[in-house]
Amino acid sequence: MSRNLDRRVEVAFPLYDPAIQQQVQEIIDTQLADNVKARVLLADNTCVMNCNDLPPLRAQMAHYEAVCRLNEQ
Repeated sequence: MSRNLDRRVEVAFPLYDPAIQQQVQEIIDTQLADNVKARVLLADNTCVMNCNDLPPLRAQMAHYEAVCRLNEQ
């Protein structure tokens, strides 16, 4: 799959609430830990799987399950 790296728009904004900061950090950590579906874009524009020896973690499912747990409360 080709990636749109030339016409992409990046957005940054401050997060002042410590609880929101923690939540965003957990989301980022989960995304970076994905070793099932995630790929790493290399300098030569090729993608490789993000493999490690940890138990399988699919970020999209982990986020979905986290939202389901929040909705049960």
